Amino acid sequence: MTNKIVAVPKGSGMYRWMMMNIGTVEIKGMDVVTDHSFVLPADVIVNLRAAYTYQLAQDFTTRKNPELQKITYGGQIPYIPWHSGSIISGILYKSWRLNYSFIYVGERYHNSANIPENYEQPWYTTDLSASKEIQLKKCRFKISGEVNNVLDQDYEVVLNYPMPKRNYKLILSIEL
Repeated sequence: MTNKIVAVPKGSGMYRWMMMNIGTVEIKGMDVVTDHSFVLPADVIVNLRAAYTYQLAQDFTTRKNPELQKITYGGQIPYIPWHSGSIISGILYKSWRLNYSFIYVGERYHNSANIPENYEQPWYTTDLSASKEIQLKKCRFKISGEVNNVLDQDYEVVLNYPMPKRNYKLILSIEL
């Protein structure tokens, strides 16, 4: 592939992004996804989805600077992890729903120079939610509660942009 465009943050905040044109990129990998639904006694429905991705996304751009060429040629392109995956499950019983989500993003670099200074730690997060739907005459109410980042992990999706620790949401929606 030629002229692979990637967006990366520039500086210490998320307000400035830089578009990088990586001249020559070779991407090899695989995606594996499985999706199952089960009906249990008492009309309980269980959904389970698991996904895994392996990507070797290498920068093979020829550069004029020999020192830069030496440290970037063949490196994994910015923010593309070698391994990532998720498990998402849900249990539905009448008007109740319980959901679980686990997302994993493996090690990666924030620059084509795959050197220790550009290394980004793997991260994962676990989320839980529960909801109940209520029908009153012509109105449908849905009340939901979420706990995101249940394990209170420190992580950054992109460099210098820490994600929230454990956080909670309570949502009420009304459909007329």
